[in-house]
Amino acid sequence: MSLVWLNGVVLPADQARIDPADRGFTLGEGLFETMRVQAGTVPHIDRHMARLAEGATLIGLPRPDDGVLRRGLDDLLRASGASGQEGAARLTVTHG
Repeated sequence: MSLVWLNGVVLPADQARIDPADRGFTLGEGLFETMRVQAGTVPHIDRHMARLAEGATLIGLPRPDDGVLRRGLDDLLRASGASGQEGAARLTVTHG
């Protein structure tokens, strides 16, 4: 089962709903980071967060809160049972 962390809640991907008026949805206004998951953690997470923050500044998005995003990623990895697993995680931030 695929899980997502959406607005502070971990839920099955098939239950996730994005507001159709979200500017990321309607205009493609947003950013994403695809990150490797290794042994249940994301290597180089500081680099990913810095790149995301820099991208947000470049396109005029409010800078994402690193702490919130990191807690969300941790919640998602824990809920998915990714401990000891390898894979990928995608972090998407939109203006909506």
